[in-house]
Amino acid sequence: MLRMADMADKETLKALWKLCFNEEQGFLDWFFENRFLPDYCPVYEEEGGIASALHSLPVYISLRDSILPCAIVAGVATHPDYRGRGLMNKLLAFFMDRLRQEGIPLIAHRPVNLEIYRSAGHFPASDSRFVELAASAPRPLTDDCVDWDIPGHYADLYRCYNRFAKSYSGMVQRSYADFVLKCGDYLASGALCVATLDAHGNVEGYCLYFKEEGEEPALLGEECAALSPEAYGRLYAALARRSAGRLLKLRLAPDAGLAPEGARVKVLPRSVLGVTDVSALLSSLCLPDEGAIEVIDPLLPANRGVFSLVGRPTSERPQLRIPAGRLAQWAVGYRSMADLVKTSQATAPDPAIVPRMDELGMRPCFIIDEY
Repeated sequence: MLRMADMADKETLKALWKLCFNEEQGFLDWFFENRFLPDYCPVYEEEGGIASALHSLPVYISLRDSILPCAIVAGVATHPDYRGRGLMNKLLAFFMDRLRQEGIPLIAHRPVNLEIYRSAGHFPASDSRFVELAASAPRPLTDDCVDWDIPGHYADLYRCYNRFAKSYSGMVQRSYADFVLKCGDYLASGALCVATLDAHGNVEGYCLYFKEEGEEPALLGEECAALSPEAYGRLYAALARRSAGRLLKLRLAPDAGLAPEGARVKVLPRSVLGVTDVSALLSSLCLPDEGAIEVIDPLLPANRGVFSLVGRPTSERPQLRIPAGRLAQWAVGYRSMADLVKTSQATAPDPAIVPRMDELGMRPCFIIDEY
């Protein structure tokens, strides 16, 4: 049986999360005390027990020049005895339909394996730049960054985040309260902070990072935000020095431009975006009401059919046929419609509609949140 969780399920879901993710107790306790929202947690119940659950959080994300409500997936936990039965897609379909009814048109997440969600019609909608520096590689001799106590500098860090977030489509647009709560997530796992300041003492960039022990000790840069290439360079120097004797692993915005000598750099797809309401998505883009597209969706019947470019169902002959997940890639500005058609991920019986849709242009896309 599919249903939404309630508060009475908290301890059961906490135990399931621990079983599936082997989470540190500190973060586990923090999450279920501060982040567990039954209205954003669908569960699959069988024989009186919860076999699978999808945890998510309400956020707002930018979609080009609009800001839309969205649910960001924090984790999908399925008991080992119930895996391989397609419960993930059942949970997604059930929850996405509920989100549509609640007026939330998008769902975002960062899968461990991007291929897992292709069957649900969810595809990459942003990239990340990964920078790694071996523990044995030379480090800078100096840096001019500062080590900060995170709670003592929420306002300074938020000012930088707020400016940074406005540069990207698909980015979580946090309020100050959201930012403080997100910092709480990091602090529950022992996060540290380094910041670089401009000549007036304002934060020009920061990184929230962790030191991991084990067979290969590492420094992990989890949230790095900078307002200029120079700020990224200064943060890198600071983190490289603080990772002496450790592997350094950073995840940055794809356009950060950082390519330090001796480091390995890759830009790879990272986060995916799903559409829960095609009509609402199209209407947010303010396209001219000319032409019609047919949308295909493997999970949501309400998303299937022919729509005008302003999101109204129509009986017109479609000029374009596209899966809902590919529509999301185009809508956020991650891929052009011309590229989607060229690679046969959409078809255009009437190609004239393609340049009309691509008048919106592409946008830098990034999502910094790691759930």
